Amino acid sequence: MKDDKSIKQPNSDVSGHSREHGGALLARQPIFNNKQALLGYELLCRSADKTLSNAQATADVIVNAFSEMQIQDVVGEKLCFINFSSDLLHVLLPLPSKRVVIEILEFTQVNDDLIATVKLLKEKGYQIALDDFQIDSESIKLLPYADIVKLDVLALGQKVTIEYFEKLKDIKDLKLLAEKVEDHDTYNYCLDLGFDYFQGYFFAKPDLINGKRIKENKQVLLRLMGMLNNPDVKVDEVEQTLTLDPVLSFKMLRLVNSASMGLSNRVESIRHAITIIGLERLRSWLMLVALASLSDKPEALSLKALEYAKMCERLVEKIHGEEHARNGFCLGLFALLDAFLDVSMEKIVPNLSLSHSLTQALMGRQGEYGILLAIAEALGEGRWDDINEAYLKAQDISLDQLMHIKLEAEYWSEQTLETLSQL
Repeated sequence: MKDDKSIKQPNSDVSGHSREHGGALLARQPIFNNKQALLGYELLCRSADKTLSNAQATADVIVNAFSEMQIQDVVGEKLCFINFSSDLLHVLLPLPSKRVVIEILEFTQVNDDLIATVKLLKEKGYQIALDDFQIDSESIKLLPYADIVKLDVLALGQKVTIEYFEKLKDIKDLKLLAEKVEDHDTYNYCLDLGFDYFQGYFFAKPDLINGKRIKENKQVLLRLMGMLNNPDVKVDEVEQTLTLDPVLSFKMLRLVNSASMGLSNRVESIRHAITIIGLERLRSWLMLVALASLSDKPEALSLKALEYAKMCERLVEKIHGEEHARNGFCLGLFALLDAFLDVSMEKIVPNLSLSHSLTQALMGRQGEYGILLAIAEALGEGRWDDINEAYLKAQDISLDQLMHIKLEAEYWSEQTLETLSQL
């Protein structure tokens, strides 16, 4: 190991490696204990945008790991280490505290607000790691709240590494992690010294996690963020706005139904999802989505999805009553998810954890909901000969009533998009 000490400078990118990686959503680098058993992974930003701020890079990692993908597919049952600057530490994180280790970046300013935030995060069950730790009068104020201290043994050099290790090793319940372990000699040296955890190229370089980014409607997202900043906002209002965007609705259900949330029962409606997450956590989640990506799809696709949602809602309401209308809205809203996400329904629907009847309908237009969705699609595309008139007659729905539902859905969809365009 080198005896010289290099000084790391703050970087505008939280992970210092923002460059083009094709379809990579993020990268992960394994962290091992002193028995070389896998402890977890540090998740790293792999955005092609080199201008990302620290907060944007962190948000990019969180959204990709917990919403674009399933976190268990990224890290299995292990811990995930995520870098945080002060920009996002104050956010009420919509993340599972038992799975996430919060890494506080080395150039984060230590003040009373930061310490209060770290205390709160500790109370919520998060583990705190101090990244690239260097001992000075400010950084030591965080030691009472740290679970893990990461020492960049390559940058510090052997002499300073020994000095730091001796000063830190006897702190109760504090684990020391050697990062930038690049070769066998360095590993043996750090192991003999007594480090608890290890990370570096000697074990593995970061590997890319590939996938297709799921995009959401910018205007709906901005509207939701504005609503959630109103302390008097009602769940009904949030639900109505959230369901205007199929992709946001998809991400919401995916997040709530992910294994990381630890729920015993499936969540199948947007209202139930909001209730489970809570408006505070929903606000934080949407902030992260907004930071990570604001993108678009053709307006015509959004219009058609809204029309299908309203038509299915009205049909289900007429047949099964108002209490089931939300299932109809969800059915129509998700009918075009494959077009929104550029991913097949076979890959999308299993992630939604919907009821069997909704799954059948979306995957193959099967069952009663499948019949209703097929009617809405034929109606929306003007394919009158494909409408199941026998089923409608059995449900006492006339063609005149069906036409009224179509016109109502068209008007509502156009008005809704016009309202959004004025935001």
